[in-house]
Amino acid sequence: MKRENANNELILGNKNNTSSHYRINHGGTKVQLMAVVEGCEPLSKCEFLMCQVGYRSEFMTAYITGKAVKLFKLADYVDWDCFGKEVRSVEMSFENYIHPDTFLEVVLTHFLAINPREQAV
Repeated sequence: MKRENANNELILGNKNNTSSHYRINHGGTKVQLMAVVEGCEPLSKCEFLMCQVGYRSEFMTAYITGKAVKLFKLADYVDWDCFGKEVRSVEMSFENYIHPDTFLEVVLTHFLAINPREQAV
């Protein structure tokens, strides 16, 4: 396990594994990996996450395919995957996805509508 600091943990599995398997708990921001579901395509999987900032929370899905990750709100992911609807998502590289600061910035900005630079500590 690699520790960023006492309250911010990054747990990395096997380097060949595409799953991030991390949880973040730092400064009022929490991200918990709830479940991982293997996809139909090679190296594809979905990670279901619970993201919380203060009293605001969002359930999210990270659709991982090789080196790219698409982030969705859980309800949007269901509409996209099950019903083929066009929904809002954010695409990022896997390297950015597993980097806690970059991941949190994307979640705060795009999914919780919070500017991380203006967030109160």
